[in-house]
Amino acid sequence: MHSNILCRERLNRLLRVLRKLEGVATIRDLQRTHGIWQWEVGQAEELGWLRVTMRKNARGPASQVAEIISNSLSAKCPPFRNGIPREIRFKHRMFAINSVMPIDAPGPFRIRMPSKTDAYLMTYRDCRDRNAAAVGACRLMKRTDVKLMRTWLFCEVNHEIVDPMPWTIEDLLAGLEPLGKIRYVRRRS
Repeated sequence: MHSNILCRERLNRLLRVLRKLEGVATIRDLQRTHGIWQWEVGQAEELGWLRVTMRKNARGPASQVAEIISNSLSAKCPPFRNGIPREIRFKHRMFAINSVMPIDAPGPFRIRMPSKTDAYLMTYRDCRDRNAAAVGACRLMKRTDVKLMRTWLFCEVNHEIVDPMPWTIEDLLAGLEPLGKIRYVRRRS
């Protein structure tokens, strides 16, 4: 999942493009020509850097026009890109879920915990080689986000946590630290 949060680098790019276009451009032109999306323009307007108005055309539908506000002293600056927490990848989340979810098995108990290789093969269906899956599973099990998600899932099973699993490492840490379930966490993954 991609979070649509405007960062300072994207805001600077938006303002640079608008200055090159003499301070005024249609949102359609920004999107098609320069790759600046409507949600970026909307968030820049909320922060006070731009003004979006409707311009009536002589023929055809009205168009939305973004223009730079010349006196933007009260405008707020968004955070830098590295200040926005990154979301955990969906495949990593599915691997963590598959690694703790019991599966059907032959035998007297009819269920068992999957091996890490089986969890990797359930998550990444294109992988056909068990040796490659074992290497990939070993690599994923060393990741901080996978370790934290597995701990979260075990706490859910034990009814220690009732909230849904968050999508960022910071939120996982905030939920697990009060329970005393974390001994050492490498902050970067």
